[in-house]
Amino acid sequence: MLIRTNRFQTADGTITQLKSSGSLRLIRNVQSADSMMSYQKLVEIIMLNQDDDRLERRAADPLLSHIFNPFIFDKMVAIDGIHRPDNNPPCDPMTQIYSRILPMILARSKAAIS
Repeated sequence: MLIRTNRFQTADGTITQLKSSGSLRLIRNVQSADSMMSYQKLVEIIMLNQDDDRLERRAADPLLSHIFNPFIFDKMVAIDGIHRPDNNPPCDPMTQIYSRILPMILARSKAAIS
């Protein structure tokens, strides 16, 4: 399944204030200023990746609802894990088609991470 991680959050008030006030140019140590700007650029890339990840996850939702009956899945999920139902509920007839599309979405998501 798709792994969920904590969202990256940054406390960038200082760098934002330095940039917007023009005070960043007052930092005389060029290496320090460059390092701060490199960090800010990295933060922007991480935030864009998180947004892309969220969009790809939401794109998979319709497929997942066809592969996994949400009502049966809800009954399977418990505090101590996931328990298979006693009987074998029938799959949606389109499950075979959707089960080929979902791996493509997952592979695309993995490729975006690396």
